[in-house]
Amino acid sequence: MSGSQVGQISTAMETTMALLVEGDRPLVRARFEYRTDEPFGVHMTLSLEDGSAVEWVIARELIIQGVHAPAGLADVQLYPISDAIVIELDSPDGGAVLLADPAAMYEFAVEMQQLVPLGFEDEFYCLDDALAEILQVELPRSSQS
Repeated sequence: MSGSQVGQISTAMETTMALLVEGDRPLVRARFEYRTDEPFGVHMTLSLEDGSAVEWVIARELIIQGVHAPAGLADVQLYPISDAIVIELDSPDGGAVLLADPAAMYEFAVEMQQLVPLGFEDEFYCLDDALAEILQVELPRSSQS
């Protein structure tokens, strides 16, 4: 039943997070976007008042798990503390530790699961179509749809 869903539905959340840096906590604008045609990932765009935006694509399971318990092992880690969800980002170009509103993160996690329940991602994603788009080829369609 791979890729059987038609169209794309999305949910998004815009929030402000505190960036933890030595001696300061500047605010970072954050936009999280989840789309059913990309059911495994969440686009997270971060920007400071005076800077350009940086986009990360993270696994949606990290957010769903990270609002309740520590999640992630490498470049992206999320974990709840008493009054925030900590998001740690690490890349060869640098890293960041952010504090996110736990209620907003939890609501976004719930909305994602309402759009695509855990374990049903394959019904919204077609690997053949994704590869064809990357390779810019048209796949023959069977008459049994």
